[in-house]
Amino acid sequence: MKVVTALGWYDKMNCGDESYKLAFPTIFTNYEWRFVDKLTAEIVDQSDAIVLGGGDIMSNTFLNQFAFINKPKHAISVSCTNSTDVNKLTGFQNIIVRDHNSLDILKNKGIQAKYMPDISFCLHPDKMRGKRLIRKEFTAHKGELYEKVVVIVMNGHLADAESNSYDVRKFINFHKLAYDLGHIIDYTPASFIFLPFGQQPPWDDRAPNIWVAQKCKFWRKNIVIWNELSVQDILDIVSGADAVISTRLHSTIFSIVGHAHFIDIIHNHKNAALLKTIEKQQHGVSYEGFDAEKVLAILKDLIWKQDSKELQVLADKQRSLLKGLGDLRLVG
Repeated sequence: MKVVTALGWYDKMNCGDESYKLAFPTIFTNYEWRFVDKLTAEIVDQSDAIVLGGGDIMSNTFLNQFAFINKPKHAISVSCTNSTDVNKLTGFQNIIVRDHNSLDILKNKGIQAKYMPDISFCLHPDKMRGKRLIRKEFTAHKGELYEKVVVIVMNGHLADAESNSYDVRKFINFHKLAYDLGHIIDYTPASFIFLPFGQQPPWDDRAPNIWVAQKCKFWRKNIVIWNELSVQDILDIVSGADAVISTRLHSTIFSIVGHAHFIDIIHNHKNAALLKTIEKQQHGVSYEGFDAEKVLAILKDLIWKQDSKELQVLADKQRSLLKGLGDLRLVG
């Protein structure tokens, strides 16, 4: 089989990026895949093609590594910003972005690109296994498991002490969110499980997870996951929940493919672009303008909402679009 190497934010204990290790071979079945965070002469020599992706990685750190590569090269399931240096995209056979905002940016700069959903939409969760894992974790943590379960994913970047120390607004916003979520958790008749999507300092999700969990008065009904879980474990747990409060792009994507009702706390361009692209802006709430009572009312409604047909249709549509991506010729 031809060898394709994917360059990205790999082996950093980040669930979203690690999910691409499952997704790329699922879509492109005719290649042997390797995943690296840095290209070397040896890696390039052993590869038949190089892929930049997936993720928000159209930056100089990654693009500079493609400057002298004569192998077929592609950018797949990526996003960009206005600061992306499009001059460094010369020679890419295919540029496939995962949101309409990135597509517009590149087209306005004269770069031909195509849109496809984030490739992790192709993944399939096991809802029943997820429910078993939830019960197993609550038993191990001696937590009180309610009939309804909500997953919370707190992005480690929100509690970045170095960044927040230079911006008082960020400091205040994070602490306000922590207390607001503690209030919401206490007044929602459900158990809560804090899942870490990132587990490598300085942006370790377990830090903001425990910070929020400590704000809860009725703490026995909540658990914080400390141990490392596989991508499939996390995907299954999300699908086994009744609702998700998400602050990461892939916790929202996992919610959709797992048909779990979700609230996306928007604090970066990636989540905002995703919701706009899939026309689900109503699922997003502002981080800076977070309204605790409004979110509490929404969450109470979501956990008792039985119909997930809207999410099923959405997930099926994304998977259907991705089927055509597998026909893309990466080598030759």
